[in-house]
Amino acid sequence: MKKQILWMVAIFFFLNVSGQNKLNWINELPYITDIPDPFLMNNGSRVSNLSDWMKRRDELKEKFQFYEYGHFAPTSPVSVVSVSPDTIIEYGKDRMIRRVVQLKTGTEGRISFTLNLFIPGKGQGSFPVIIDGDLCFESLQKRLTAEGLLSLVKRGYIIAEFDRTKFAPDENTRVKEGNQLNQNFDFGAILNWAWGFHRTVDYLLTLNIIDKTKIGVTGWSRGGKTALLAGAFDDRIALVAPNCSGTCGSGPLRFVDTGGETIDDIATVFPYWFCSNFQNFLGINRDKLPMDQHSLIALVAPRAYLSTNGLKDTWANPRGTAQAHLAAREVFVALGVQDKMGIFYANTGHDHNIDKWIALLDFADKVFYGKTPSYDYDSIPFVGLNKAYSWSAPKKLF
Repeated sequence: MKKQILWMVAIFFFLNVSGQNKLNWINELPYITDIPDPFLMNNGSRVSNLSDWMKRRDELKEKFQFYEYGHFAPTSPVSVVSVSPDTIIEYGKDRMIRRVVQLKTGTEGRISFTLNLFIPGKGQGSFPVIIDGDLCFESLQKRLTAEGLLSLVKRGYIIAEFDRTKFAPDENTRVKEGNQLNQNFDFGAILNWAWGFHRTVDYLLTLNIIDKTKIGVTGWSRGGKTALLAGAFDDRIALVAPNCSGTCGSGPLRFVDTGGETIDDIATVFPYWFCSNFQNFLGINRDKLPMDQHSLIALVAPRAYLSTNGLKDTWANPRGTAQAHLAAREVFVALGVQDKMGIFYANTGHDHNIDKWIALLDFADKVFYGKTPSYDYDSIPFVGLNKAYSWSAPKKLF
């Protein structure tokens, strides 16, 4: 009986490891110098209909988890610890409510985090919400000033902020401590931070003041990488808006301009952001990655996506980001939702300033309410930008 149990365990382990969408390992992966074809399925056939694309989405999700970020831990209940009395913030004739909520989640509620809600006017109604995970960079009240934040909230949006580093510290502690969410998962910090976005959505969906069809996520730099991953893997998120996210965000791992952050830079300095498999793709092995960041963007479709960037933000590869954007747009076009995709460039550097926030809410007004924006979100300010791929999209899939 004992031998039978051991044999069953061995079979289960073999199937579990070898059955991950038949992913090849590093020595068997071919070099792909162009941005890889997101429509090419693992079995060598190409997507030709919507059913194929749904299967391909699952394949791409597994690739990103297996090769780059690690696998998401299971969901965990979110409990309310406390809710502070509302604080009224006024500037001139405008006002908003600040509400501070203490929450806990994870195994035995070991992860505690604070959620700041900035609510329009008297707090009556059902509002769209934009979640920002960068409270670790200081509150938006300081980063945008109270007046700047109020100018966003008065447009009828709740702005919610939390500290993603409560879900994994932004330092290399995993060798010593392991994954605080689940010891059995090979993980990176970006993945755990994205898991924090998902738990924040869990809580917000319990509130009557939230329009549950209009939830957006954003973040700056490493927080933008996190927002993109969180949005790509959670269909409850209606708008995904990374800002200055660069390498391993909206910027490609291939096609990095001079002065931009490369995969060698990021994986060497921040190895703990990613799963251990990602270390196999340094140097020339970069081109063995079977996917690139355009496919992570494509996973957002048919929901809405906006990338905000700084033209002077060389490290975040603004030109390469445009190339990844154009490649991902092929998927949005094939699904008939190209109007839900946008890109914005400010003449600034590596920041998440009020101009980029205004661009985000203008785009949100466009996709949520059909308003006509003043900015052309299809505009790419690079003359003679070469297409970074040779494949073409199939006919429309919808």
